[in-house]
Amino acid sequence: MFFSDDETGDNPIMLAAKLRHKDLVSSVLRSNRFDGTDDMDFLAELIHSRNATGQTLLAMVALQGKLT
Repeated sequence: MFFSDDETGDNPIMLAAKLRHKDLVSSVLRSNRFDGTDDMDFLAELIHSRNATGQTLLAMVALQGKLT
């Protein structure tokens, strides 16, 4: 999760969101590994971190709308 693309600044979850892999994004965010208080801080940072263009994971998911 700490990897980021050199060109876009996207982390793997952002890449999955851009490719509309909603099941993968949901699985990562719901993982049992993130069940403590410190993990919630990590998830908040992950959701609100920005890529090179200033987009957050939250914005990427929210802007996609319904899949057809």
